[in-house]
Amino acid sequence: MNRIIRWIMLAALAAGFLAPTGSHAAQAQGSFSCADISDIPQVECEALVALYDSTNGAGWLNSTNWLVTNTAGSWYGVWVSGGHVIELWLGSNQLSGSIPPELGNLANLTELMLDINQLSGSIPPELGNLTNLQYLSLYFNQLSGSIPPELGNLSNLSDLYLMGNQLSSSIPPELGNLTNLQYLGLSSNQLSGSIPPALGNLTNLQYSILYSNQLSGSIPPELGNLVNLTRLYLDSNQLSGSIPPELGNLTKLEWLYLYSNQLSGSIPPELGNLTNLRGLDLSTNQLTGGIPSELDNLANLSGLYLMFNRLSGSIPPELGNLTNLQYLGLHSNQLTGSIPPELGNLVNLWRLRLDENQLSGSIPPALGNLSKLYYLFLDYNQLSGSIPPELGDLSNLERLYLGGNQLSGSIPPELGNLTNLQYLGLSSNQLSGSIPQELGNMSGLIDLDLSSNQLSGSIPTELGNLTNLQYLYLSSNQLTGSIPPELGNLTALEVLRLNDNQLSGEVPASFVNLVNLFDPGAFYDGSDGLDLDYNGLTVPDGYPVAGNPLHEFLFSKDSNWHLRQTIEEVIGSGGGELTSLDETVHIQVPTGALAGDTTFTFTPQRRPSQDIGKLAFAHNSFQLTAVDGEGSPVTIFAQPLTVTIAYDESAVGLPEETLRLYYWDTTASAWVDAVTTCDPAGEYIRNLEGDTFTLNICHLSEFAVLSDAPRIYLPAVLR
Repeated sequence: MNRIIRWIMLAALAAGFLAPTGSHAAQAQGSFSCADISDIPQVECEALVALYDSTNGAGWLNSTNWLVTNTAGSWYGVWVSGGHVIELWLGSNQLSGSIPPELGNLANLTELMLDINQLSGSIPPELGNLTNLQYLSLYFNQLSGSIPPELGNLSNLSDLYLMGNQLSSSIPPELGNLTNLQYLGLSSNQLSGSIPPALGNLTNLQYSILYSNQLSGSIPPELGNLVNLTRLYLDSNQLSGSIPPELGNLTKLEWLYLYSNQLSGSIPPELGNLTNLRGLDLSTNQLTGGIPSELDNLANLSGLYLMFNRLSGSIPPELGNLTNLQYLGLHSNQLTGSIPPELGNLVNLWRLRLDENQLSGSIPPALGNLSKLYYLFLDYNQLSGSIPPELGDLSNLERLYLGGNQLSGSIPPELGNLTNLQYLGLSSNQLSGSIPQELGNMSGLIDLDLSSNQLSGSIPTELGNLTNLQYLYLSSNQLTGSIPPELGNLTALEVLRLNDNQLSGEVPASFVNLVNLFDPGAFYDGSDGLDLDYNGLTVPDGYPVAGNPLHEFLFSKDSNWHLRQTIEEVIGSGGGELTSLDETVHIQVPTGALAGDTTFTFTPQRRPSQDIGKLAFAHNSFQLTAVDGEGSPVTIFAQPLTVTIAYDESAVGLPEETLRLYYWDTTASAWVDAVTTCDPAGEYIRNLEGDTFTLNICHLSEFAVLSDAPRIYLPAVLR
């Protein structure tokens, strides 16, 4: 009977759509005897009874007529012809227990299907006696032990499915005797050892599925003899060595999956002969060398996956000929050179991932032709130049990642056309200019990351339209002006980073609406959901005032923001003092040091802006400048200024007697001990019990508390 029809009949019978000969799920009768069976030999009846008894027949999903009628052909899943059992179909029927060796007595059996059950124990070697068997399906059970080499006796077998079990040990080379085999499924087991070269004898094989095991050793070049093979899955093993060029002989191959192994060497150019190939996945190996230009012959290819290797050299422009390609994954390699503009010919592409390489040059405007693209990942390369406005034509784009490059120029306002975009990552570049207000049109945006650039100007109020936004990163730029109260509309926000800018004014009262922001330390990396640090925001008098909703909200989400803001102080000729908001820096200006009113600006920094080399940072850095009443810089003082630095010895993690205040000497491009700015022989006054030190300075610049001693303790979270 046709196998598909048989499946339909079984499914219908199990669902109750067909009336069984006897009662549905009838119980076995204690008086049943194989001596009474009328349509098959007693020995075959006894084999069926052994199966019933050893697999908890009473608990089967469907056991209609089993051990009830005296005709085995009326039992659920049993097909009888010519006086013998020829097919046994009990898949998905809740069989549990072991497979009895007596099944080896069903000498006329052509199909045995026990898949998708809870069978355990080993596969009986006696199944090797079923020399008429054409179809053996035991997949998705809990079978263990080794594959019996006796299965190599099943010379008529066309289908062997053992995947999804717990089979171990090596693949028997005797399986290479199954020269009629068309389908071989051994995946998702615990098989180990090498792939037997004898499998190269299976010249009728069309499907070979060996993935998700523990196979080791090299891929036998003999597999190149399997000229009828359409699918070869060897992925997720521990295979090593090179890819045999003989695989290029498999001209009927449609899917070749070798990913997640330990393969090395270069990609054979012979793979370009596989003109019927639709999927080629060599990812997550240790492949080296270049990408063969011969792969452009794979005109039917829809997916090319070469990521997570050690491939080098440039991307062949010939890949632009693969016009049926939907996925191109070359990321996480060592590719160099520019992105070929020919990739803009891949008009059917859905995903393009070139990230985490060493690609240079500009982004080709031709990528704007990829109208079907959903994902574009070019981040973490060495790309330079501006962002092409043509990327704004990618109307289906959902993810655009360009971060971690050397891109410059402004953000194209055309990106605001990407109304389907959900993730936009432009961080860690050299982008300048203002944030385009058009970005507020991207209503589907979930994550917007513009951090660590050189963006200036104010935050556009239009960003308040992005009501689906969950992550907004604008930190480490040069943004000025006040925070738009419209950001309070972003009630879905979980992370808001505005730190390390030059923002001023008050924190908007609308921020009390941002109730979904992560609490301090609750984000996945241990950071806070809200970060307003290192700006010039106004700290209200008496902050935090109890009962003030905004104060209480801010204090609960970013308890120290008010201690890390820029402050200004006007000091006249009579002298005065300036103290940082966190009280770690105190500056005393003596009488007569200034000619007139002078505005001092103290700007705390998260870290020094210049490389400190081998010195250790003690978590205190700041800029100190001064201008007179006409706005001219004040650089000369009639008397030294006195600076007192306070520190927490336990948090600093450095010997306190080694702590010094350094300033950045722009002339020498070096950090210099600030105690020498007034007198080369200047000295520190240290209060080791009070955790402070004091010195005189006669020069204003960028300052940092540093040490030349090795760190002895590092706090878990630094802010």
